[in-house]
Amino acid sequence: MPPSDSAARSAALAEIGALERSCAELEAALQEHDWERLDAAIGTARRITHSLEKELEREDLDRDDAFDTLVRERLERIHAIRERQIVRLSAYHEELGERLKTFVKFKAYARSIGANTIPPRRAGLDSQQ
Repeated sequence: MPPSDSAARSAALAEIGALERSCAELEAALQEHDWERLDAAIGTARRITHSLEKELEREDLDRDDAFDTLVRERLERIHAIRERQIVRLSAYHEELGERLKTFVKFKAYARSIGANTIPPRRAGLDSQQ
C-alpha cells in the first residue's frame, strides 16, 4: 500500500474534511442567528479538533512534506474561516450590547417621567386573539 493511501492518512484527512463541514454548519447557524445550533456546532467542532489532533499524533502516520503541506494549507483555510466568523460574531455581540444599553437608558428615562404606571406592551396583546 503506498504511503499516500495509508489508513492513518485517510483518517487524518477525513477529520479535516469533518472540520471543514463543521465550519459550514457554524456559518449557517451564525447567519440564521440560531444560537442553540451554533452552540452545538461549536461543541462538535471542538470534538473534531481533538480527534484530528490524535490522528495527527499517531505513530503509524506516514508523514512527508507533501502531506504536511496539504494538511497545513487546509488547516490555514479553516483557521481563516473561523477567524472571520469570530470577528462577525464579536461585531454582532457589540451591536447587541449597544442596543441593550439604549434600551436600558430609554427605560430609565421612561421611569423618570412616570412610566411606572403604564402597563407593559404585552398587556393588551394577551386579550386579542
